[in-house]
Amino acid sequence: MIKDKFDKANFEKLRIRRGTGEFEGKIVAVSEGPKTNTEYKILKEDESGLMKTFMDRFKNELGPESSEIIKEDRDTLREQQRLKEAEKQLQQTETLSAQREKEKREMEVLRSKIEQTDAKIDAIQDEQGSILESEAELRRLKELKMNYQTDLENKKKEFDSLTKQAKNREKEQAKVDRLRASLAAKESETNALEERYNQTKPLDELKEQESELQRQNEEDQAIIQDENASPSEKEAAED
Repeated sequence: MIKDKFDKANFEKLRIRRGTGEFEGKIVAVSEGPKTNTEYKILKEDESGLMKTFMDRFKNELGPESSEIIKEDRDTLREQQRLKEAEKQLQQTETLSAQREKEKREMEVLRSKIEQTDAKIDAIQDEQGSILESEAELRRLKELKMNYQTDLENKKKEFDSLTKQAKNREKEQAKVDRLRASLAAKESETNALEERYNQTKPLDELKEQESELQRQNEEDQAIIQDENASPSEKEAAED
């Protein structure tokens, strides 16, 4: 019963034994003092729950109630929202990869154009034709080559930037995977704790629920037997 209400209780620090004197035959916890040991009865007479005096005296050894732990754990699970936001950002990874491949192809095309332009420049310089025509064509080709090189440098910068972003995405993916695993484990633990806690609610709370159900049942029986009640009201009461 202690474990159900106080999941983190430190039983190594709780001295539990059979009582003596007025608590003879009862289960007690012993509080050590400078001159004497004081016994605290643990269970209520009907064994429906724990004595308040026991819980107050040994609150440090018992730790937080399971209900408080469940609440804290539920608050922790709100990190799932942060996980969703991180996953949303990672959805851009495919687009990023496609952009990177596009830049890579365009860089290859530019390198090919530069090589072709170099070949044309070499061919003109080897030819023996009109000097004016050759010089004009050389100027055009060299200017074209410079434009290609400028475009290539810009593409390289864009490619490097996309590569860096891709690496950052990989790191973010690793973080998301760790967070997802942590939250899954936490949720499983919290669900198990909450289920155990709900199954061991104090008897008086269960009796209160029973009393409420009986009251509702009596009201429904009265409606069923009431000749003035409408068919829909009787049907709802029977349900």
